[in-house]
Amino acid sequence: MSVRLEHIRVGTWHAVALTNNALRLVVVPELGGKIVSMVSRRSGREWLWSNPNLTLHKPPPGASNFGHYDTGGWDEVFPTVNPCHVPDSAWGDRMLTDHGELWYRPWRTIAAELVAHEAATLTLAVDNPELPFRFERTLKLAAEVGVLTVSYELTNRSDRPLPYIWAAHPLLAIEPGDTIRLPAGTHMTSTASFGLEFAVGSTSFAWPTARLASGPTIDLSRVPDRAAQFAVKLFATNMSPARVEVVDRVQHAFLHISLDGAEIPCCGFWLNYGGWSGAGTAPYVNVGIEPTTSPHDDLSVALRQEHARVLEKSEAASWQLTIRNETV
Repeated sequence: MSVRLEHIRVGTWHAVALTNNALRLVVVPELGGKIVSMVSRRSGREWLWSNPNLTLHKPPPGASNFGHYDTGGWDEVFPTVNPCHVPDSAWGDRMLTDHGELWYRPWRTIAAELVAHEAATLTLAVDNPELPFRFERTLKLAAEVGVLTVSYELTNRSDRPLPYIWAAHPLLAIEPGDTIRLPAGTHMTSTASFGLEFAVGSTSFAWPTARLASGPTIDLSRVPDRAAQFAVKLFATNMSPARVEVVDRVQHAFLHISLDGAEIPCCGFWLNYGGWSGAGTAPYVNVGIEPTTSPHDDLSVALRQEHARVLEKSEAASWQLTIRNETV
């Protein structure tokens, strides 16, 4: 097999599977364009976390609490992570939704194409003319063991400025002993923590070592035992080169995420080792690696700090990231 594109069912939903010799992706357009599975075909490892307490279900129109629908997989977050108001903009007086305006909307399939021995491509969009934006994502899985390229296009359809934060939101299934690799010395800032207290003045540190309030240091590159019971949100702002690698030492599998550093200057990290749940269930164990345009989760704060992107009337933006899966 070189590369394949199939229309399948996931539960009651239509889904699209893209498969090459290294990777298999499954996407459900109706559920916010969610990527529900990303499997290494050589090791058999499922890279995307699936919530053991929640099943896939479709949010109703106007759904606002992402935690109630946090079934795992890969969502797209736009134009904010935290709910907020951004007046005097294309967003008007509305309250922007928790984790943005994309995850609870069905996405429209623009193209699903297969070019034999070259690539399988799936383009989906949120394209409601009543919205002030058009958001498009293209997944292109190259033949053989080539990379997955994830390309984005955003257009301001309104007559007013469109400020935004974008973040990819893949939640990874993680195992004790796995390693998260970043360029040594990458500057990290912690913006939230549960069950873990950093020393005074140590919420900013050079990856991977941070000092705790209790005195010792912690190596955040190593995934701890499931009994760790803490969660932290971090932002990296100076990765050079701009890439993240997750290493499965048991199966010798590697997941590489490479960013377009000019267009995606930051990367968020949600390290949840039994420290948090947004649905009132037992805390989860997962890791979010979240390439993003801003080191803030709140669009109104990002605007004040001049860390938000803004599209003027009819202006468009594009960016991309790449995923490689390897097994040795």
